[in-house]
Amino acid sequence: VDPPPHSSAILAQNNIPQSLITGVIITHCHADHDAGTFQKILQEGRITLMTTQTIHDSFIRKYAALSGLDPLLLRKSFHFRPVKIGENIKMRGGMFRFFYSLHAIPCVGFEVFLGDKSMVFSADHMNDPPKIKELHADGVINDWRKDQLLNFPWHRDIILHEAGIPPIHTPMETLANLPGDVKERLYVVHVSGNAFKPEFELKPAPVGVENTLTLEVEEPENAAALEVLDLVTNIDLFSSLTIQHAREILQIVEVAEYKAGDYVIRKGDEGHTMMIIASGKADVRVTVLNRDDRLKERVSMRQKSPLGTPRAVDEEDSQAAAAAMFSDKVGEGEDEDEGHVDVEALSKRKLSMNGGKLLMDHLQNKTHATVKTFTTGDYFGEQALVAPDCIRSADIIARTDLTCYEFRRQDFNWLLHGTSVVAKIERMIMARQDSVWELLSMNSVLRMLTPTQKTQLEQRCEPKFFEAGDEVWAEGDPATCAVLIDSGSFKFEKKAPSGGGRRRAASVFRHLGPPPPPMFYAGTFIGEIDALLEDKPLQTSLVAKAEGQAMVITKKDILDFFTNAPGVLLAMLHTQFVMPTDEAQKAAVLAAEEEAMAKRKELTKRNSIAEDDEEEDGESGDEEGV
Repeated sequence: VDPPPHSSAILAQNNIPQSLITGVIITHCHADHDAGTFQKILQEGRITLMTTQTIHDSFIRKYAALSGLDPLLLRKSFHFRPVKIGENIKMRGGMFRFFYSLHAIPCVGFEVFLGDKSMVFSADHMNDPPKIKELHADGVINDWRKDQLLNFPWHRDIILHEAGIPPIHTPMETLANLPGDVKERLYVVHVSGNAFKPEFELKPAPVGVENTLTLEVEEPENAAALEVLDLVTNIDLFSSLTIQHAREILQIVEVAEYKAGDYVIRKGDEGHTMMIIASGKADVRVTVLNRDDRLKERVSMRQKSPLGTPRAVDEEDSQAAAAAMFSDKVGEGEDEDEGHVDVEALSKRKLSMNGGKLLMDHLQNKTHATVKTFTTGDYFGEQALVAPDCIRSADIIARTDLTCYEFRRQDFNWLLHGTSVVAKIERMIMARQDSVWELLSMNSVLRMLTPTQKTQLEQRCEPKFFEAGDEVWAEGDPATCAVLIDSGSFKFEKKAPSGGGRRRAASVFRHLGPPPPPMFYAGTFIGEIDALLEDKPLQTSLVAKAEGQAMVITKKDILDFFTNAPGVLLAMLHTQFVMPTDEAQKAAVLAAEEEAMAKRKELTKRNSIAEDDEEEDGESGDEEGV
């Protein structure tokens, strides 16, 4: 409710997963009450926003103007659930009832009922009976409004009421005059500690997770079912499932309990289940391997897998991605992906000079590493739903007591028949084979995505190979895709002005950001965002200058991704490309130069052999003539 700015950081500091926050109530649009909501919308996932239509429209106007985002796009970035004053709204087994507060701008408070318990939140409210009666006498408010304001529900079990400086806030003296039994249940918010005089006998609402106010209530009958459905529907993979699948999901789910230290998954076992964490934490633990040992293990996995391929391992197999994520973790305190850490793969990519050095130093002293910690709402083992007898490639160990919801392959395949989920998982498997996560970590903007956002973008990537001279797209055509370069080099080209003349300079790009570099390399995201958003013709041609591979993301997929991650769109708005980090760019340029030199040497060698062959053929011909 009215989350403050940086509330997500506060949640993280208290080990509360952001994914658990699926809805936000805005009482009004003053910055100290709605700024945190805008931040939450920008970060990850589509939350449900609950408020009145008037307050919602004010929120859209305000933050569209501040951010530069199109109001329509901003509306699509969350689910809006309008509330009506005085109506009972059932939600998660409880009931909400909203009422108008008296403030400088439209503002609502609410009551909540669950079982036989209740609470009330006043929001910003001038709850001063003499002033309210004066407004009624002056004709400012009608009879209904006066009665509603004077009959505040002081009888609730917990009362959260604001105070402050009138005439737009409630005077502390008004609250001090309340009966003693009301003050026992009253917690005052919105004022500093020096406002609480001893004679008032009032107490502030305690701050901090450790001081959470609780009411003992029996759980509703359907609480367990609601929890399962909440966790499943919040997973992007299953966003296309409909209400018709709900009964089947509840029928096939199994609950698994683990004690701290228990193995949830053992490396090398065959995978048959996908798991979603309902509560607790689990660590993904991998073994650091040199290249020789890694190759031996791949051979072993190929022999164990019925698919006959080392790619038939579970999602933890994204080796290069794990190395990239682990280098970030060691160098910057991040905690993202899982998999085997291949020292040579990391060295070859040279993702981060600083992070890579720290990782190499770390690996010299350690043979096992925890590369990710899963928590409530996270899932793993999804590849087991589509790959028969896939092999687990990492240990997952319960860090705390752990409760998981498990789904077996044969049950889920029956559920998923005819849906797009299988195709999503297969695309994600292919993307992991192509180390898409590693590429994302090289990009200066995409590296900052949350693990969930990286997984969502990973699902939308299709690898495509380009020969030197191939055109990715042409100037003047409709925008149909964006690309993330994996290898090779690419370049923007502009058509010459009609009627001949000189080619326009690179300054034509300046209105959409800085001019492009002479060449784009691995880790660069390229896409004309304005053209994609507004169906405008492309202003550039993108051409492969040296053969290479790029991850292609269709227009539909990139716009769907932006809808769920408007903060990423805000970072890319009005751009045509997003460069890799400086370290990644230097490494990519160096790698491209080394590859070009190797090709020149190979070409020189082939030419030399060809010349020798021609000379031998000529000598042989002379001998035959003689």
